[in-house]
Amino acid sequence: MLLAVMLGATLLAAVAGVAWGGEAVVLGSASAANLKGLLDKVAKLAEKFAPGAGAQVQGASAMLTQDPKFAGVDWTKPASALLFGGKAFGKAEPVPVILVTLADAAAFRQAAEKEGGQVGIEIRNNVAIVSPEKAALPAVTPERFELYSKFPKVAGTADVYLTVYITQLLTEFEDELEGGLKELEQNMGQMQMPGMPNVGKVVKCVGPLVKLAGQQVRRVSLTVELKDDSVELWARLYAADDTALGTYLSAQPAETTDLVKYLPAEAVMSMAAKFDIAKAMPLMETILKSLAGPLELSAEDQQKFRDLIFGSTQTGEFAVALAGGAANPGVQTVQVLRIGDAAKYRAAAQAGVKWFMESGFGSLMQAAGMKMNMDHKPAVREHQGVAVDRLTLTFTPADPNAPPNPMMGQMPPQVTEIAAVGNLGVGVGSNPTGELLNGVLDRIKGGGTPGLDTSASWKAARAGAPKGANAIIHVSFNGLLAKIVEEAAKQQPAIAMMAGAIIKADPTEEPITSYVTFGANRMDLMTRIPHQPILALVTRVRAMVEQGAPGARKGGPKPKEQDDF
Repeated sequence: MLLAVMLGATLLAAVAGVAWGGEAVVLGSASAANLKGLLDKVAKLAEKFAPGAGAQVQGASAMLTQDPKFAGVDWTKPASALLFGGKAFGKAEPVPVILVTLADAAAFRQAAEKEGGQVGIEIRNNVAIVSPEKAALPAVTPERFELYSKFPKVAGTADVYLTVYITQLLTEFEDELEGGLKELEQNMGQMQMPGMPNVGKVVKCVGPLVKLAGQQVRRVSLTVELKDDSVELWARLYAADDTALGTYLSAQPAETTDLVKYLPAEAVMSMAAKFDIAKAMPLMETILKSLAGPLELSAEDQQKFRDLIFGSTQTGEFAVALAGGAANPGVQTVQVLRIGDAAKYRAAAQAGVKWFMESGFGSLMQAAGMKMNMDHKPAVREHQGVAVDRLTLTFTPADPNAPPNPMMGQMPPQVTEIAAVGNLGVGVGSNPTGELLNGVLDRIKGGGTPGLDTSASWKAARAGAPKGANAIIHVSFNGLLAKIVEEAAKQQPAIAMMAGAIIKADPTEEPITSYVTFGANRMDLMTRIPHQPILALVTRVRAMVEQGAPGARKGGPKPKEQDDF
């Protein structure tokens, strides 16, 4: 199970066109602090969500740990899996190497000999190094052995630690990726469908961006810890030294914003952050330089990209939420951000929507038989003395004579309202009544109903934030699902009937929380997923299934005895 993640990376390799030779490089690794302890935790978690499943996991665990083929392995000690690039060994696919601690080296060697010596095995300091490619064993140098034979200290109390070396990975498969993307681009260009040439241009961006990622990102790591009441994930991105990305990450403030006080209290999902967007200019220029050639971007085109990012004069401090509550069915977005110029903010909002329509997404809509139309009305109404602009996107058949696409359903108009108050910009999407934007303006003016900062969910998220958190994210799991169902029901009403019995919002549920912090050339994302809201949904699903089972209803057929099977 531990090795599945690493072995899955073999899918990245192609089967032809590989240049052999070179030094063996580690593409990634996975480590477990205590395999037996991890399996026990998985069994406990499975039993919690599906009674009876825990025993099955424990049975499978016993079969694994007691298998004679693995005699001598100490399952309570750290184990690691490395993934070497295969080109150094003349192979198209990556080569896995396993490091496991031994309780009895002689028993392990004897068991391996019984298997016929199909794999390479070396034992160092009571640690077995195992690989299907015997030539890979010497690639585990003393330095690598010291690093990977132990559970990393940086992982703390986590159960699993994963890391991927982005630069090495992309270098290893650069030719294969470029070949695959070129073929995909050609296929897109040959499709006789509206909008496909523009989609092909988007595909053309992928190669340069992937190559840029290999230059800017050194590695990405992830830890997983299974606790009694939650699952905790900690991801870290390491930027390469002396890069635009590293400069940007290093310059971000170690504090967050208080703009959530203007968001609606019933929000089912929110994010508040205080990025310094001005520090992103060098990174933006690096990206533009990478895309200018492949996309044949003129100086004017490049300036449009700059204007989209920086033209609104937003500082990077913002709070955004998905609104909740029975009064606002479906998904509405509400955002408040710090700006420098109200007029430029309003103009940039219109330009952003126009660009979105002309982007690859707009082309995909056209390929699906739909055409987007924008109607911009400045100062269409006023609230609290503040002018409100309205942008309305409507969707019509690209070909009026073509039969309707049943997969698209009836798409209602998408209404976005924009306003600016002092150094604050406000935007609300998909709320035609305007009450959500009015509520934000009321709170900015010092009145109205309480904001999100007074809700139990946000308070819990704020209380759990680590020191120096820049971004705070909260998700009310069942509330978000309920909003998604409401939105889907606008096009397919039957969805609400089917899902309404099991998907129910609970304002008191413990939120899923995520936090972003920054350091020198790095960014951390810490996420906590509590069991309680997911277990509540699983319990409702299980109850519905049991209620519909034979014999569950009065007068229904009786379940068969075990002997009848």
